[in-house]
Amino acid sequence: MADAEKYRRLVKGKTLTNLFFTKQDGPYDYRPGIHPAYFFSTIMELGDKSQWAFDSDSIFEWKAAGALIELTNENWDLPAALIFKGQTIVDLTEDEERNLTFHLGNGITIAHTTDYGDQLLIRKLD
Repeated sequence: MADAEKYRRLVKGKTLTNLFFTKQDGPYDYRPGIHPAYFFSTIMELGDKSQWAFDSDSIFEWKAAGALIELTNENWDLPAALIFKGQTIVDLTEDEERNLTFHLGNGITIAHTTDYGDQLLIRKLD
């Protein structure tokens, strides 16, 4: 829980100005019969223009070279109503498996999981 508290202090109250991802590596068909696995990094840009990569259980400053792709509702096949850019991060929670979830002021949650390849989940809380 100490890491989660450190990460919470890093992002809570900050504005999420943009999300990026790296080119996806894959597909890898590790388990025939289910969707193939892809691997990528997810990077958030905060209001001060700093960039932070995050995965299921960590956040670290993004310093890697290489092209980043801006995440949009269109290229990630998200509903137009899911507005994440320009929103304040109001909380960061950690579940029992130490997975981190960002909570935005407008009820949107963002999580990057690494259970079977990488997955980025952006959804509206009910």
